Amino acid sequence: MYSYLIVDDEPIIRKGIRFILENSDLPVKEIEEAGDGEEAMQLLKVKAFNIVIADINMPKMDGIELCRLIHKNWIDTAVFIVTGYSEFKYAQEAIHSGVKDYILKPVSSKTLIPPLADYLNKSKGSDSTYPISYDKVQLIINQLEKGLWEDSDVRLEQAAKMLFVLFKDMPVQYCVDAAMEILKAVNQKIYSRVGSEPQINIQKFDSSDRQDLYDWVINSIQCFRKEFTDRKSNAYFDLIEMAKCYIEDSINVDITLEEIAKKVGLNPSYFSQVFREKTGTTFVNYRSDVRMKKAIELLCNAEKSITEITFDVGYHDITHFSRTFKKYTGLSPSEYRRKKES
Repeated sequence: MYSYLIVDDEPIIRKGIRFILENSDLPVKEIEEAGDGEEAMQLLKVKAFNIVIADINMPKMDGIELCRLIHKNWIDTAVFIVTGYSEFKYAQEAIHSGVKDYILKPVSSKTLIPPLADYLNKSKGSDSTYPISYDKVQLIINQLEKGLWEDSDVRLEQAAKMLFVLFKDMPVQYCVDAAMEILKAVNQKIYSRVGSEPQINIQKFDSSDRQDLYDWVINSIQCFRKEFTDRKSNAYFDLIEMAKCYIEDSINVDITLEEIAKKVGLNPSYFSQVFREKTGTTFVNYRSDVRMKKAIELLCNAEKSITEITFDVGYHDITHFSRTFKKYTGLSPSEYRRKKES
């Protein structure tokens, strides 16, 4: 399956091309968009694309210059220029910049799909591409992600069955390549949620037997499941202990959940969820508990004023500190100190 980058300064044109690709029989893994050549270059620097579809006329950097740069720096990326008849002579310059073909305006499925299909067939052999619905692939990816996230047998089995239906009439090696792309996409989605990428070592597949293929798919999914489950049950315990240390060491600073999550390398919302699972309380309540225990310790020392103690435990408002302390101990800071002194 292939990743596509659509480059056009008109959003309606980009959406139109996206719609055609998503509803075609071309092997589509993902589609991204850029509003001009410079934005496209920034995306290309951080992500690999198999095919770039670029308008010839754009602000900042036109399609011809974009072609030259892609041909120079990303030789494996195929570029297709979108052009009108009036620009065709100008567009022919792009042939020297590595452009694969031209797509004539107005863009439609009749002008867009044939040159792309022709390129895909030539690049791997005339029988190497098979119709894989973009919507079906995304449905499988989402089902796998949810199954892993929820540790759900039902969802994972459904995703595997959907894959087998998709692979029914395709050559085994093509199915292996497609499955690998799908599993990589799932890995990226999990990464975006937890903030740390699982390192999955999938066993190499070396067979032409379809039953072996299905067994390999099931085993690969279970490898993902084991890795993610282990990380949730074991590795995150250490991360939460680390987070607790950060909270205690930063008691005099108004440190936020987002800052702690960043320090331990987790997505804030996921960190909040894991923190509650591992500690039995929320981040805010845990931080408040640590502050109050420290405040009690400091109040037993008559050398510090209540105002100083307020700042020492991360509060900037003495009224807020006093109210929180009374809720925690049943006494105001001054009452607590007098009680301890008596």
